[in-house]
Amino acid sequence: MRSSTRALTSVVALALTLAFSSAASAASGDEPAEARTVDAAQLRWGMSNEANNRAFAPGTVNHFSAGRVADPGSGGNTLAPGGATWSNGRAAGWSAASGDVSIEKFDGTTYRPATWAGLSTDSSGAALGSPTAGTFSNHQLVFDRGVGTVDVDGRAASIRWTGDATILFYSGMSLFYLSDPHLEVVDGVGTLRATLGGFGSSQADPGAWTPMPSTDVVVADLGAVDLSAEDGFTVTPKYLGVTVDGVDQDHGQYSGSFPQSFVDFHKAAGSAAFWHSSGGAADRFKPALPVTISYDAASPVRPPSPPPTTATPRDQVDNPVRQPPPVRRTPRTRDVVPPTSTPAATAPVAVAPTAVAAPASADVPLAAEAPAFRQVAQPTTITALRSVSRPTDRTAAWWWTGAAFLVLAASSAGATLAHAAARRRRP
Repeated sequence: MRSSTRALTSVVALALTLAFSSAASAASGDEPAEARTVDAAQLRWGMSNEANNRAFAPGTVNHFSAGRVADPGSGGNTLAPGGATWSNGRAAGWSAASGDVSIEKFDGTTYRPATWAGLSTDSSGAALGSPTAGTFSNHQLVFDRGVGTVDVDGRAASIRWTGDATILFYSGMSLFYLSDPHLEVVDGVGTLRATLGGFGSSQADPGAWTPMPSTDVVVADLGAVDLSAEDGFTVTPKYLGVTVDGVDQDHGQYSGSFPQSFVDFHKAAGSAAFWHSSGGAADRFKPALPVTISYDAASPVRPPSPPPTTATPRDQVDNPVRQPPPVRRTPRTRDVVPPTSTPAATAPVAVAPTAVAAPASADVPLAAEAPAFRQVAQPTTITALRSVSRPTDRTAAWWWTGAAFLVLAASSAGATLAHAAARRRRP
C-alpha cells in the first residue's frame, strides 16, 4: 500500500513540475516558434560593379537582361548597344522584365525599371566614363515570388525562385545565363546557388562560341546570416581574401574571388577573369555586391544605395605645379643682391597608360584589362643664381695706369707733329 502511495505521489509531482515548466516557458516567450512559410519572397543582387561597368572594347558595356537573350552566333560580336546591328533594345532581344525576373536601376534615390539607354549611363544619367573611371550603371537583378520557409529559431531557411537572367560582358561578346536561384541557410550560414548556362568564348580565338552545359554552382557565399528580422536581411557575400584554384589569381591589394564552383564554370567558358582578382586595373571593381532578401515583396527590405561613383586616385595623374623653395646663401662682400623674380617650375607631365599585351590565356575572354596609370614624380627646375663680382682696388689701379700711358703717348705725338710743322715753315 505504501509503495503504491509513493508511486502515485511521484507521478503527481512530475506532472505538476512539467505543467509549471510549460507555463513558465510560455510566459517568458521561450516556446520554439514554428518555421515561417513564404510565397512572395524577393531576391535583389547587382553581382559586382564590374558587371555594371563600361567594357574595354569600344562601344560596349557590361550589363544585365531579364530572360534569356537568344544565341547571337559565333563570337557574339553583334551585341554592342548603339552598334550597326543592335540599334535598340528590342532588336537586341534585351528585356527589362521577363516572368518573375526584372532589371532595375538606381536613379540616385530609389530603384526603378531599367531602360535600354540606362545601360550606358550612371545613376545621374551621365555617360559612363572609361572602364577604370569608377562610374557604374548601378543595376540589379530582381527575382520575385520566391517560395520556401524561414526558421528563425533553427537558424535555417530555404527559398527558391524561378526564372532566367542574362549577364552580358562586352555587350554580349561574353554572356551567360543565371537561372532559378536558391537560398540555403544551415546553422546560420548561407549560400546562394543557381544554374548557369550560356556560351564559351576565347580571347585566343575570337571566333570560338561553344554552348555551355547547365551547371549548378554556388554563386555567392553569404557567410553568417541573421534571419531574425521580420522583413528579411541584406548581407555582403565573401570575396576579398577568398582564394581559388585553377586560375591565375593575383594576390595584391584586391585579392579575392567568387566561389570556386562559379569560377570553375567561367574558366571553362573563357571568362573567369571577370570574377576573381587577375592583376588588372579593374580588380577593385570585382568584389561581390550586397544581396538583399525580402520575405515578402509587398514589404521589402530597403536595399543599400550604391555609393557615389567618382574617379579614384589610381585613375588620375596628380602632378601639381609647386614653387621651389627659396635659395638661402650666406652673403659675401663681392656678391650682388639675388634677383627677386621667382624661378619658374616645369609644367605638369601628362602620363599615358602603358600598353600591355593581352595574355594568351583562356581565363580572359577578350581584350586584357587596361593597365593602371603610372604616377610619375613631378620634376622641378630651379634656376641657379650667379654671383657677380665688383671691381677690386687692384683692378682700378691698373685702369688708371693705362689711362696715364695713353695721355703721355698723345702728348708726345702732339709735340713731334708741332716740331715738324715748324721746320717746314722755315725759309
